[in-house]
Amino acid sequence: MRRREFLITNLIMFVSQLFGSSLWAGKKFDFWVWLHPDCNLSTKDWQERFLQLQKSGVNNILIQVYTGKHALFNNDLYALQTCDILKTILPVAGDLGLKVHAWMWTLINPSPTLKEQHADWYVINKLGQSTVTDPPYVGYYNWLCPSKPAVRQYLLKVVDSLLQYRELAGIHFDYIRFPDVILPPGIQPKYHLKQVSEEPQFDYCYCSDCRSLFKEQQGHDPLTITTAEEQQAWEDFRQKQITNLVHLLSKPVKEQGKITSAAVFATPQLARKFVRQNWPEWDLNLIFPMIYHEYYNQPLSWIFEATRQGVQAIGQNKQLISGVFLGQIPPENLNRAIALAKKAGAQGVSFFSYNHLIQNQQYLNILQHLK
Repeated sequence: MRRREFLITNLIMFVSQLFGSSLWAGKKFDFWVWLHPDCNLSTKDWQERFLQLQKSGVNNILIQVYTGKHALFNNDLYALQTCDILKTILPVAGDLGLKVHAWMWTLINPSPTLKEQHADWYVINKLGQSTVTDPPYVGYYNWLCPSKPAVRQYLLKVVDSLLQYRELAGIHFDYIRFPDVILPPGIQPKYHLKQVSEEPQFDYCYCSDCRSLFKEQQGHDPLTITTAEEQQAWEDFRQKQITNLVHLLSKPVKEQGKITSAAVFATPQLARKFVRQNWPEWDLNLIFPMIYHEYYNQPLSWIFEATRQGVQAIGQNKQLISGVFLGQIPPENLNRAIALAKKAGAQGVSFFSYNHLIQNQQYLNILQHLK
């Protein structure tokens, strides 16, 4: 082993021992991982990978099985079935005592077939542009509208298809929000943007369903808003559409005794401001705020503050799992990141992503020591 690696590894072990003696003892704290599966792996390959996770104390797996365009499970949706990954991995995970949650994209749907046959299902910005023809930021940003009954029924069908796999521990909802009306500040330079306020091309949704529902409730069209009070009502309306969808989709999951969860923006205030998520109001078992600190131009220590805000906002009826991006956390800082989340009241940490985790043995060494 090279001298630098030797010194870093020993520093990590020292810090692990320092934190471990005072912070971890006697407290339940779960490790999770977001995993993008490979359909070409054999059962033996999955056994080796899951055994590695088990030895590192990562007993909860969020496996991406649905992106709108692709579905990695048996279905009759507007999606290409690349493989049935759940049929392959669920028995393997079960033998090792690992819990698998189906990670699904919810309102992003870049399916060519769906866009062609149901273009009217997609959100429209304040300029009248659809994300089918004018997706913001990136090409796959084709977003469904949560206000439309047909969209809600289609997403229930996705959930129902997943619930046919009895061994699943739960369903994990991702992209259950509106498109970013404002990007996190650390990401804006990538798109050559400097967003300081809402701009009409990123402001959704002004489709006929959203406008008519809002007018029915408030007495006027959102395109004619002139006061701050009316604008707040429009903000509340859109947050409520997302919240209603969360409750609709989580109901059948809970009825089968499975865990409901969602990946959300980093803090309640930022989630409301950037993507119309009011996640403290969501009736879920677990909330996974993605506290990717560099996206907000924040130091590592921000993990504590963001976690604390989330824990205080959700109260006692659900648990918070702090999501951290390993691409922003070198191995020598991993223990501190975990400790910050736990000290702030999180019940676990989820690592994005599996590939980052296994590509550096130092991450696994730390987790094995904390196990």
